[in-house]
Amino acid sequence: MELAQRFIVSEGLTDPEPIGQGLEFVVIKAKSDRHGHVALRVPKHKVFRNVNDPNTNAKQLIYQELKIYELLHGGPVPVPQPFGLLEIRDYPAMLSEYVHDDGSELHPAELGRLAALIHSTQLPLNWDVELAAMEGTDVLTALVQRVLRRFDNLAREDPRVYNWALTENDLQPITVRLRHLPSCLLHMDLRGANLRICKGKPVAVIDWTNALIGPAAVDFFRTMELSQPGDAFINGYSSIKSLPEVTLVEEAFLRLDAALMIALVFVSEAPDQERRERSIRRVEELAHMLQPTNNSA
Repeated sequence: MELAQRFIVSEGLTDPEPIGQGLEFVVIKAKSDRHGHVALRVPKHKVFRNVNDPNTNAKQLIYQELKIYELLHGGPVPVPQPFGLLEIRDYPAMLSEYVHDDGSELHPAELGRLAALIHSTQLPLNWDVELAAMEGTDVLTALVQRVLRRFDNLAREDPRVYNWALTENDLQPITVRLRHLPSCLLHMDLRGANLRICKGKPVAVIDWTNALIGPAAVDFFRTMELSQPGDAFINGYSSIKSLPEVTLVEEAFLRLDAALMIALVFVSEAPDQERRERSIRRVEELAHMLQPTNNSA
């Protein structure tokens, strides 16, 4: 909060009120003479290091969020209006419009439609923003690298994982056909915590720190694995955009990244013995589907 206070003073903001806090960021609601009600997003560290994301630069995350807001603002995907990238002693922050949330819930069908609208976004040919989660490469290479890294981290915490952890040789062949699918903007963490909702409708999509550019299936099956939104989500999505067409093995691979992330959360970041065992079993189930002898689908 001390760092946030420096930005509050430097921008002349009044009536500051903390409205959100996660592992990486603090979000403050305040008033600005120039912009009205604003949201100030301040990272807790310059570089984030954890078992899921070992080396992520906060300034890069803030910059990409700002550029995505600029890209989407005023279009069919609702986002806050961006006001600027701030910096104090090499610490970044972002100032944007504050969007009210009335506490209502978003129906899974609305979430599906929103996901499809995001995946329908036309990226300008000259849009060259470097997204942190891309890890300096293409999306599928990044996913393979991330899955392998997460397997290694999970096995260190639970040696049973070594019995069925996958290798690069297991995973690379699965990505071959996926590489030929059209690319689009992917949010990669589309859930209630990252939405502003009024009267059951999404009025802003926030927190684009996990964003990628790649096949829609990457984001679609991540949401299906993490949120399990069911048929209503699928029907909502298909009312806007055709459902991603992948094989069962490709789907299992795309779900695996999310399953590994959740397992590491319950093993390391937020230990929970019951959820730990359940999430590790889910990773094992998906891993067995991807074993060379089982992935002829």
